[in-house]
This record gives sequence, structure tokens and C-alpha cells, in this order.
Amino acid sequence: MPPVTVPLTWQGENVILIQVKTMSEQVKFLSYCVEIYKAAKHISGKQTYEVFRSHCVCDYILDCYGALHTTGAEYTADCVDEFIMAHS
Repeated sequence: MPPVTVPLTWQGENVILIQVKTMSEQVKFLSYCVEIYKAAKHISGKQTYEVFRSHCVCDYILDCYGALHTTGAEYTADCVDEFIMAHS
């Protein structure tokens, strides 16, 4: 099966796109994280994309999926913030 391009935000703005073979639980969680971070920070999809891209946040979320997916939205957004601050 060829890879499928999956948008992680889709509100008419620039979006994060990744290539996946299937919509795994990790990819669904990554999409969820994009949306909760955007809402927590009151920023646009484009701004979220820039933050996640410039700090490799998608890699962090996927690498830490095992721990992060068991936490709540606020805690997950805080973890992303801590990761960004540590890597700025």
C-alpha cells in the first residue's frame, strides 16, 4: 500500500503533513496533540505548525507516545511547552 498524506490540522491554514501507511494510534495522538496545543496557546494552525516544525515537536510526541498518551490534555500541552523550552 502506498503512503497516504495525513493533515494534522485542517482549518484552511497551513497544515502539518506527514506520510503514513496507516492511521496508527500514534498518528491519531499526534493530531490530538496539535489541536490541544493550539487551543491551549490560543494560536493559529500556522503558528502551531511553525512551533512544532522548528522544535521537532512531532518527533518528541511520537518518541514519548507511550507515556504521553496516558495523560490529560493540559499535562500533555505542558510537556510540549517544557520540551520546547528545553530545546530553545
